[in-house]
Amino acid sequence: MSRLRVHTFSISIDGYGAGPSQDLQNPLGVGGPTLFDWFFHTRTWQRMHGNEDGETSVDDDIAAQGFAGIGRPRLLRRRASRPQLKRNL
Repeated sequence: MSRLRVHTFSISIDGYGAGPSQDLQNPLGVGGPTLFDWFFHTRTWQRMHGNEDGETSVDDDIAAQGFAGIGRPRLLRRRASRPQLKRNL
């Protein structure tokens, strides 16, 4: 049996990992990207995308801890939101 280990997954205070009404145009749901807004400004996120800037705050400390020791990070979207993979579900 395969194992999956999830790191750095954001959830809202009420326990949701995506906004309502997920579809192909809104893979994280309507308003879903706001769950990750804290992360997009960190130096960790910026360096993952080839930038040298980014905020160095407690948010960056938490983001860096989430990626420590796991190799190359991969940010995956919900599998069903990718039309080319729907046939494999």
